[in-house]
Amino acid sequence: MTDVNLEAVPDWRDPSAGGGLVRAAAWLLQEVGEGGTFTKERLRADFPGIAQIDRRVRDLRDYGWIINTSREDPGLGQAEQRFVKRGLDVWDPEQRKNRAVVTGNAGRVLSSTSAGEAAELDVRELAAQATALTARERIRLLAWITMGDRPQSAVERLWGQYLQLSAAGRQELAFEIARLVDQDTPEPGSDTPVS
Repeated sequence: MTDVNLEAVPDWRDPSAGGGLVRAAAWLLQEVGEGGTFTKERLRADFPGIAQIDRRVRDLRDYGWIINTSREDPGLGQAEQRFVKRGLDVWDPEQRKNRAVVTGNAGRVLSSTSAGEAAELDVRELAAQATALTARERIRLLAWITMGDRPQSAVERLWGQYLQLSAAGRQELAFEIARLVDQDTPEPGSDTPVS
């Protein structure tokens, strides 16, 4: 965890501190801390009534903030995210002008600016982590790097959308999926294979 001057950071609880993006950044610094984990449920609980606060957290990546999900950090649970490193001070209008340039779905790169360097992971550290991967995983990772994208399966896309639903919506979808699974299950003694 790096030292952060929290005196310059606005209070995330103060609605006049700025919009959702600014308050989400302040929340990450003041409540989670670099290296800390959080869930969307905790985020939404801390920001009741603010629609799409989780999207504001994702938007921070455009300003060089590194926030990993279980896709980038296998040590995380499916519902967890890790605040790895802060980027530009989004509460500072001058720094906000130096917004990142999005480079496809795979990653984000900050434009080179005089206002400062973006948060950057250590390449040697990532290479060391790659040594722990199986040969098959390395090949898959290299393919994603080459394509500049990590394709998601239909199941992964549905899971991500499921997580965005309200509790009632999740329950309704679970019942629908259970109904479909029940339809797919062959009757006892039937020779019909499940597709």
